[in-house]
Amino acid sequence: MNKSRLRLINMIFLILGLVLFGVLLFRLDYREVGQRLAAVGWIFLLSVGLHTAALMSSAAAWKAIIHPDRSRASYKDLLSAFWFGHAINYMTPGGTMGEVLRGTILRGKIEIDELVASLISYNYYNTVSMEIFTLIGPILCLIFLDLPQDVILPIFAIALLALVPMILIFIGLRLGAVKQLARIVGWLPFVKAKYQQILLDKAAAIDGCVKDFIKRPRAFRKAAIWMFAARIVQPLEVWALLHVFLPQLGLWHLLIIAFITQTTSQLLSWVIGIVPGQVGFAEGGMTLLFKLIGLDPLAGFSMELVRRIRMIVTVAIGLTIGFFMVHGRRSAPLENRS
Repeated sequence: MNKSRLRLINMIFLILGLVLFGVLLFRLDYREVGQRLAAVGWIFLLSVGLHTAALMSSAAAWKAIIHPDRSRASYKDLLSAFWFGHAINYMTPGGTMGEVLRGTILRGKIEIDELVASLISYNYYNTVSMEIFTLIGPILCLIFLDLPQDVILPIFAIALLALVPMILIFIGLRLGAVKQLARIVGWLPFVKAKYQQILLDKAAAIDGCVKDFIKRPRAFRKAAIWMFAARIVQPLEVWALLHVFLPQLGLWHLLIIAFITQTTSQLLSWVIGIVPGQVGFAEGGMTLLFKLIGLDPLAGFSMELVRRIRMIVTVAIGLTIGFFMVHGRRSAPLENRS
């Protein structure tokens, strides 16, 4: 599929999402939505703080993956690059452009093979941690809450099914998936023969770095702990917001609802990744979920809208960080760029 057609599809889905958002806003009564948002108060600052904590934990996990002997990047460098990439991923469909920019900004501070390998390893194990957490919400609901099983069981089944490709990718990484991919690319007619071996050698080096991380159990455990911290913060943020929108429910009940909400939100983001920011579809998904499980749909919509506003704030911070990082690289002396 060429780029122009892909951009057209992205634009169509973005327009559909905006229309869906507008319809929901008026059907749920925009005045009532405004009152719900005003009631959030200082909890919004808590929401921003928790999301920032998740970003900081994720950057710490990435740092643990990178071999210290092949890097001179500080935690501040990694957090800045990670935050900038996070902002770009939110604004662009597919969530891959941010990874490219993270690598570009840190080029010269981390050996290129290690840099690419660390991004591959981080994104793989981070996705695995996400998928493990998507299972917690449905399981808690099935055990502790009397919610419609015809809603919870399909969510659980989809979350379980999502683990299958992760298992296949893990096998691929153990077998040297990057080199195999490079071999396929090398067969393409526009790749000159003299570059094929260079491509294979570079891919083999990246595969070696990916496998090296698995052989460092202390680093693996440290990365896993930081990823766990990043994951647990997300339902805690939802929990705090739902306490405002559904005060009649007990804290334990709300916590379980927060987990199933985060599960649904994560599954939706994977399915509708083609929509920049999942505008409209995320709010629609939360509205539908709350209606199906017998809760106030307005609470689901309002909660997701607060998280979108929070995301806009953190994206703005990420773009500002990225601007200064890019400007700093351009103004650095040539001998310091590599």
